Amino acid sequence: ATGGAGWHLAATMQKATVWNMPIAPVVAKDWASFVEIPRQVTCLFYWWEPDPTFLLLQPTEVFFPQHEKHEWAQAIQTSAAEQVPIEKYVSYDLDRLAPEIVALIQAMTIDMVEVKELMTDQLNSQNDAAVVAC
Repeated sequence: ATGGAGWHLAATMQKATVWNMPIAPVVAKDWASFVEIPRQVTCLFYWWEPDPTFLLLQPTEVFFPQHEKHEWAQAIQTSAAEQVPIEKYVSYDLDRLAPEIVALIQAMTIDMVEVKELMTDQLNSQNDAAVVAC
């Protein structure tokens, strides 16, 4: 299941063909339908991280061969999509204004397991993000 205009639908169809995956693509009519479909039926669905929408379903990622940039440039999308890093950004002058804060941000790391734990805690507790983070 996917939403919008069919997020990554062409790539999914190419993968299904090349990797012999029997699937029936579905494009939900709206966000509410997109969110509800995987909760009603066991299916493949498009998802990104970090995002809590489907977290409680404990989905399993389908892995494909490592992203092949030159193939994707030719619209051959049978390898994995390119990974998008989560990066830290600060104001261009923050290192001058608050060097201790910049050092703290540079030293801070959080992995996806921790992010998922925080999001799960937020979903289960119904607390806002600030309460869960602290």
